[in-house]
Amino acid sequence: MDLLIFELDPSVSESFFGYIVAVYSLGQCVSSPVFGYWSNRIKQSPAIQVRLPTIFGLLIMLLGNLIYILIDMLPTGHGYAMALSRAVIGIGSSNGVLLRAYASTASTSADRSRAIGCVAAGISIGLVIGPGLQALFTPLGEDGAHFLFGWSLHIYNAPAFLAATINVSGMLLMYFLFEEKYAGLKEDNEATTLPPPDFIAVAVCIVTRFTQLSVSTNIETASESSLGGCDAIRFNWCSAMPRVNMWLYYVALCLVFEITFAVDNVVLPTLFSKVIGPRRQVSGQQKF
Repeated sequence: MDLLIFELDPSVSESFFGYIVAVYSLGQCVSSPVFGYWSNRIKQSPAIQVRLPTIFGLLIMLLGNLIYILIDMLPTGHGYAMALSRAVIGIGSSNGVLLRAYASTASTSADRSRAIGCVAAGISIGLVIGPGLQALFTPLGEDGAHFLFGWSLHIYNAPAFLAATINVSGMLLMYFLFEEKYAGLKEDNEATTLPPPDFIAVAVCIVTRFTQLSVSTNIETASESSLGGCDAIRFNWCSAMPRVNMWLYYVALCLVFEITFAVDNVVLPTLFSKVIGPRRQVSGQQKF
């Protein structure tokens, strides 16, 4: 993404690129309550409470990826177009809240850890496979294959084209194969009135999740992928930056980030769902 925007518009500053990256999270933060409210409003129709908003979110993500695919056809304003694309994709990705909530309420207390673990495993597999799939588009090069109206499929927008294809596949799977069943809520119907959740425990889970994602963001930001480790052409301070020991960095990265992050992705949502209790969890999960 950074290589594409700096190639299309070299005048884009590093600060503005930071805003481009940030609008994804901003869109996700703003739209998560909207998706949660929508899902709660249609809870009288349990067959579409999760399916309909999830399909709509995938449709929005498809729109954002299409904007990204066509960005190099614009004569100007590439930075703003990329920011719009990122914001739209972030808005659509808020449907992940519904999937976590469904995994919590569609499973019994005994199977909840396994259900949430499957959701977390799917996310982790996507994070691992996704960057690897981008290497498949390397033979396209920067020029790529040219099509109608001057549009070309190249190494920079081909991953977005793949993402758009996955969005369409997800919509088809959700519409034709997904069936909503709430086994966790059946336990609730057989029980007495539930007490309110422990709000201190809820706050601890949310703060812990915030800390986890903050650490993850810092590591991803500091993990330079270029061969030299720092772009000395763009940043004058690279020549004076001391190099971190490679073995120390990778050992710490594997232990602190890879293992603990994967464990937290399962343990924290499971604990949070149990703190909320066997009730509909969309409102709670949108804060998490």
